[in-house]
Amino acid sequence: MLENLKTYKIFQQTTLQSLALLDNQGYCNTHYLLTTPHQKYIIREFGLSHNRKWEFKVQKVASKENIAPQPLLLDREKGLMISEFVEGKHRISLKKKHLIALAKVLKKLHRIKIKTKRKKKMVLCHQDLNPQNILFSSKGIKLIDWEFADFNDKYFDLASVCVEFKLSPKKENIFLKAYLGKKKKRNTQKLDTFKKRYQRLCETWFKDLDASQR
Repeated sequence: MLENLKTYKIFQQTTLQSLALLDNQGYCNTHYLLTTPHQKYIIREFGLSHNRKWEFKVQKVASKENIAPQPLLLDREKGLMISEFVEGKHRISLKKKHLIALAKVLKKLHRIKIKTKRKKKMVLCHQDLNPQNILFSSKGIKLIDWEFADFNDKYFDLASVCVEFKLSPKKENIFLKAYLGKKKKRNTQKLDTFKKRYQRLCETWFKDLDASQR
C-alpha cells in the first residue's frame, strides 16, 4: 500500500516513512497511521459499501467547525480516504468536564447547515458516538468515523452518548443541562424512546455483524 500512496499528489513532495496498522480499529473499516517527516495521516480503508462521497463532505464541514479531523483525499475507486492525524484518547468513562465538553461539541455539530430535503426539526447527527469514535485531548474533542452521519432528531445522538457511556442519572443530568441549557427542559420521554431505539439498533447491528463473520 505504501507504494500506491506515493502516487497521490499530496505526497509527491514528501517522503513516506512508515505505514502501521492502528491498535484501535473500528468494526467496518481498517485504519493505518502514515508517517512522513513533517506530518502524520490516517489512512482509512473501507470495509463496507457506503456513500463515501457524503461521508467526506460531512467530515469536511465538521472539520471547519474544529470538531473533526480534516479529510484530505477520497479515492472511491480504491476504497480509501486520507485524513489528518489528530492526537487523542478514547475514554470509556466521562468526568463532568468531559460531559460538558462533549455536549458543546454536539451543539456545534447539530447547528451545522447542509442543504437537505429533510424536515426542519432534523439536524445533522453523527449517529455512531461509541467511545472509539470520540477523541479527547488537551486541545479539545474530535469526532471520527463519519460514515453513518445523517439528518435525524438531535435526541438520537444524545441518547447514544447516554447508552454508550452508561451515564448515571447524575451524569446524564450534567450532560443534558450542558447541551440544552438551564432554561430549556429536556424531553424525557423522547430521550428514553431513543435510548431503547439505539439499544435495539446496536443489538441488531452486532448480531448481523457476527453472522457475516462466521
